Amino acid sequence: MQVHVTDGVTLNVIATPQFKTTSISIDFLAPVSTQGLSQRILLAQLLETSSADYPTQTALAKKLATLYGASYGVNVYRYGMINGLRFSSSIINDHFANGEHLTQAIFSFLKQVIFRPLAADGQFDATTFDRQKVNLIAYLKSLNDDKQYYAERELFDLYFKDQPELATSLYGDEPTIEELGNADLYAYYQQLLATDDIKITIIGDVNADEIKRDIADWQLAPRTSKQQAIIYHRPVQTAVTGSETQPLQQSKLNLAYQLPVYYRDAHFYEALVFNGLFGGTPISMLFKNVREKIVWPTTHRVGLTASPARLVFKPASISTTSRQCLTSLLNNLKISQTVKLTKRSLTRLSQV
Repeated sequence: MQVHVTDGVTLNVIATPQFKTTSISIDFLAPVSTQGLSQRILLAQLLETSSADYPTQTALAKKLATLYGASYGVNVYRYGMINGLRFSSSIINDHFANGEHLTQAIFSFLKQVIFRPLAADGQFDATTFDRQKVNLIAYLKSLNDDKQYYAERELFDLYFKDQPELATSLYGDEPTIEELGNADLYAYYQQLLATDDIKITIIGDVNADEIKRDIADWQLAPRTSKQQAIIYHRPVQTAVTGSETQPLQQSKLNLAYQLPVYYRDAHFYEALVFNGLFGGTPISMLFKNVREKIVWPTTHRVGLTASPARLVFKPASISTTSRQCLTSLLNNLKISQTVKLTKRSLTRLSQV
């Protein structure tokens, strides 16, 4: 059941006795941007570990323990042209808590951690902010030691060269995070709370009317919806290449192709079958003809989300020449265009 709470705020209640727990997610949504994504990632680090009512991770954990070990987390995602900051929680159903109103209690807890961050005088607690920022930047720096990750990021920079916000890592953009100030981030968070579209989803054995009363207690202000087209229609472009020399024991070769397929469109399921046939399963062509014969690990996936489907090859290491690897991949790609699937092959694909 979908409920219009106020302008820009939607509540979706999926009442089902199927689960013994109740899952809750609160999504704050805004148009995609590199700056906004990086701000939200640092916010997630701050808001997941402390609040005004629970200023330390220990205090937060003790509170969750009193709620029968409820879970709580904050994460950031990008779906097509949308950035999302998600607060999520899971708690056992009231029926298994001796009559305690745990669902109401978890909504009260979420209201506290979302709307009462650990802050004063227009900025987050300085010690907490500095620690989380330093930790996040250190983690981002360490990711460059993973050369496969580094190669994939470079590939996406090429693929989304005209839409760089879609290439930004979901771990954040290091230069952007370096420049984030405490007071500016706090002001951004207050703006986010007041203006972002909000989607609230509850799944469990719950009473929809009670949930509506719990949400009404939050007194969410109406906001002008920023709803826009989610899907990014990337124009067809000529091939671009990039290379970089580093003193490594193994080379990395990453390739990406654009497929004329979008999420849930007419050819969506055909693309899923192609994914499994070509490289996405242990019975695929790449697994049998390239991995096993040339003897170098490779992974493959079709990214079927709200942007154009991406056919991504990620050889983990290359012990032979790059040209030999590339030739083998392209030959198998040509073969896949003419191969006829048997009923047995389709059955095996559906099973894996």
